[in-house]
Amino acid sequence: MIRLKQSFFRWTALIVAVVVYSQQTWGQVQSAPGGIKGARLWSSHGDSSDFIGNYRSINLLKLKSQADTSIPPMQGATTVFLVLKPNFTTATGAQFFELGDIVLYDNQLTHGSSNTPLDFSDGEPKILTLSMQRSPRYKTSQVPTFHLVDSSLFSVAELIYYPLLRDREAVKRVNSYLALKYSVPITGVTDPSWRDYWSQDQAKYWDFTIDHIYDTRVMGLGKSMDEDFYQTQTQSSSWTATSSLMDRRAFIPLIWTTIRQEVLPSRTATVPAL
Repeated sequence: MIRLKQSFFRWTALIVAVVVYSQQTWGQVQSAPGGIKGARLWSSHGDSSDFIGNYRSINLLKLKSQADTSIPPMQGATTVFLVLKPNFTTATGAQFFELGDIVLYDNQLTHGSSNTPLDFSDGEPKILTLSMQRSPRYKTSQVPTFHLVDSSLFSVAELIYYPLLRDREAVKRVNSYLALKYSVPITGVTDPSWRDYWSQDQAKYWDFTIDHIYDTRVMGLGKSMDEDFYQTQTQSSSWTATSSLMDRRAFIPLIWTTIRQEVLPSRTATVPAL
């Protein structure tokens, strides 16, 4: 992030249209997250009272039942995607769930013999993407059990599990799909190679090297049949967007951005209404 002594915020809209045409009907399409097939568990379309972005959160007891019957023994390259929102204000190290050798706490994620610190202090939804390559010596015939320890800690919008996902680009495409669906920004993550928004056809909706001046408020509207993505309205913590373009078979990400520039102290900025 570039630090400036003085800045103002000018809100603009960069509209990138990526039209995805298909001769198939909705009933004929086998959809997959980000267009990446092979997921053994894809839990979404929740029915709980809480919302994450524009979607209801998942009933965690149903999620446990799905995980216990769908996830095979964890071997080789496994990848887990999780969209969740904290329901607490201060982390205490409490455990949320355990899935095989993956354990999620309110302040860290442990995976095998490693752990990754997590910070939910801003109260905003997060996407957790965990790719594990286990040693060939790691063999188990035991099917992992989903242990739900404290269901009050988080609301979960989506959980996806791939038993064999080795392609790094494919992982980024699923991550981008979730970021657009739930309006969770990834343009400012630490690793620049994970800031791009990938489409399901291996193109990019938003490319960090080209579009970095437009770096916030990435919100997706439209439909992509291959991804089970049909969104006429979406929202972030401070913006709501709607679209009347649903008569087209198209996915159109709308990117609301903040442009940071040095200005004189006497200058002011206004935010136009959508």
